Amino acid sequence: MNAADSAQVARKRSEVDKCLLRDNNQCILTHTLNPEVCHIVPFATNSNQDRVRHIRATIPVLKCIIGNDYKLLTSNRGCSDCEWKMLSLNSQLHAWWARGMFAFKCLGVAPALDGSHGATVVLQFYWMPVQKEKARSAAWVRAVSDTDWRAFVETWETTWDHSSYGSVAGTVTVAGDQPPPPGVVATPVAKTGLLVQTGHVVEISISTMQNGLNMKAMIDVQWACVCLANMSGAAGDPDFLRDPYDDDDYNMDVADPVGEDFVVQDRSQG
Repeated sequence: MNAADSAQVARKRSEVDKCLLRDNNQCILTHTLNPEVCHIVPFATNSNQDRVRHIRATIPVLKCIIGNDYKLLTSNRGCSDCEWKMLSLNSQLHAWWARGMFAFKCLGVAPALDGSHGATVVLQFYWMPVQKEKARSAAWVRAVSDTDWRAFVETWETTWDHSSYGSVAGTVTVAGDQPPPPGVVATPVAKTGLLVQTGHVVEISISTMQNGLNMKAMIDVQWACVCLANMSGAAGDPDFLRDPYDDDDYNMDVADPVGEDFVVQDRSQG
């Protein structure tokens, strides 16, 4: 990979500000102030030309999920660095989302009721199942399924705890023989103190119907990826992501803003 292919596109501060303004500078779930702006699909997906090539290799899969909206992610560097690919979450939820511990499902997009050109995107929150063991390797899956598919299915079934994150019962688990730490994955709504539960509905008011449809496409991709991660046993696995945050806010250093953009530099480059 040459230097031109790895060059990072600048992140637009103006789009971050639009997201914060849209969400009233608060977490869309807990309503606490000063949230982090989280990419629904990671910024790094198309932040340089090499990554654009990688995401273009998945176009057949993207078409199955979002049809011709695959172009929102594959047209060029930074093409999806827009308000409609961002949500405001507090820092803890940001970390759990990156680990696949919860997901959003889009229930639909409706025209704004105030007569404007805006739209309302309706999202439903889901806590994901707790994993008891680490994800199995591809070689293990092939070996077991080739010899005894019934044993494979039974082994796969035992990896599910039959409980979900989001309650006192949904404790954090550690793969292998290590005991679970004394923590829970759950979060309350600040104004009521009630825990956020699966089925919680959030409405996002966005500037135009097209932006609302674009957000729906990004949520649909996110929903598919988190569900597949959970089905594979990867979600919540400490080895699933090398860093708990799969987002440019944490994987890259942000320099002083230049105009409306942030100039970003990959940490791996020193």
